[in-house]
Amino acid sequence: MPGIFEVRCDSCDYKVGGSSYMAVVMPDGSEEVCPHPMEFVHAEFVTREKWSTLVRQGRIRYKEAMFCRECGAVDYYGPDHPERILHVSNLVHISSSGEAQRFHCLSCGKNELSSLVWGRGCLLGLVEKTGLLKKIVISCPKCKKGKLTSEVVAFS
Repeated sequence: MPGIFEVRCDSCDYKVGGSSYMAVVMPDGSEEVCPHPMEFVHAEFVTREKWSTLVRQGRIRYKEAMFCRECGAVDYYGPDHPERILHVSNLVHISSSGEAQRFHCLSCGKNELSSLVWGRGCLLGLVEKTGLLKKIVISCPKCKKGKLTSEVVAFS
């Protein structure tokens, strides 16, 4: 189940949120968002094509909410072709900072996107708490003084 995440500033009212989703490319080139957890069924229903055909034709897209560290805007980004074999892996994937840098903000055009989730995972997170690793800190794009925190607020 994809998480719904919220990023907020500790100094001002900046707060954004989002999740990830799957879409199918329609015959006219538009994208149809497929509701979770019935993505497969919805994609087949709206296209009248089998799932295997849609995958083979490269018509499945996975998008993730990212925010711009420069202007603060949130939008959905993802590669044109799934990078992981399994559907669930694509849906719950959280982009690293390197992966996020492949995209440009749709609002300001800067190459300053960040996933709504950041950190080092369980093991490196524990090492970070010892002070041996520098903590990942992201400054607020709105007030430029506050520090952002990220948390899961729900699951879809």
